Amino acid sequence: MPRIADHLLDCSIYLYRSVNAARAGEGSGGCGFFVHVPSSKYENTIHLYAVSNKHVIDGGFRVLRLNSAGGVETIPSDRQSWIDHPSGDDVSVLPIETLGTRIRWFSIPVDKFISRETIGDYRIGPGDETFLIGRLVTREGRQRNMPVVRFGNISMMSDSGEPVMREDGSEQESFLVECRSLSGFSGSPVFVTTTQGYGPEHVPKEYQPRVHQTTGGVRVGVLNVYGTHGPWRLGIDWGHVRLWRTVYRADHETRVDDLRVEANTGIACVVPAWRILEALNQQELVERRKQDDDNTSKGG
Repeated sequence: MPRIADHLLDCSIYLYRSVNAARAGEGSGGCGFFVHVPSSKYENTIHLYAVSNKHVIDGGFRVLRLNSAGGVETIPSDRQSWIDHPSGDDVSVLPIETLGTRIRWFSIPVDKFISRETIGDYRIGPGDETFLIGRLVTREGRQRNMPVVRFGNISMMSDSGEPVMREDGSEQESFLVECRSLSGFSGSPVFVTTTQGYGPEHVPKEYQPRVHQTTGGVRVGVLNVYGTHGPWRLGIDWGHVRLWRTVYRADHETRVDDLRVEANTGIACVVPAWRILEALNQQELVERRKQDDDNTSKGG
């Protein structure tokens, strides 16, 4: 896994029930992150969003805690301001109008979201390296002001035909990622990189050979590519695979009826990035971006 770029750490946010809890760093309900969609009319202009899980927002955790030059800043929000995925995926987005100059932040452009085409082009699959950016909680239950990065690998590719069952009985298309997952990382952004060699028979489009002019005419150059590519935004962590084991008495044979204990599989469930893009490209948000661009052109 290559060294993580420092600016990526500033895309992470944390969500709390109240401003007081956010300032104290107590009782965090989950994580989130910033993404942006470029303006369709103006260069160097973006439309900024916070992204988290719908189940985190439904749980009442709607106060954003952000790092700043002076410590922490908070941004309260209400439930109506969050826009859910149109098909019920565990994704919700919040348009952000402005951030104070004291806040340290970085947003992931949507062109860095992984797509099915990217997966095929770069032959991304099980074993490719991943990392997620989440919250670090002390033994006393307090939120540290520094994000923590967890590392792992893709265990299983997403398949819309075989979704993962959520605790509420609904189904969610998901990547499975081995990253020693724990509770509390819901809403964390998950990234993927791949380190591979590509011969001339399967060179990603980005590295397609150029046409070289020669005295004898035109020939196509032969290209071999090897290296680490990415990171791409793989998706958003929504939970982890739970394994419930039967409890036995001291003889290791007699079962204790109706009693189970959870074993941690360490495998995170990740909503694919294209599902986040679907949430961002709902007609309501597309129209809002257009209106914002029009207001900018009018000096509004």
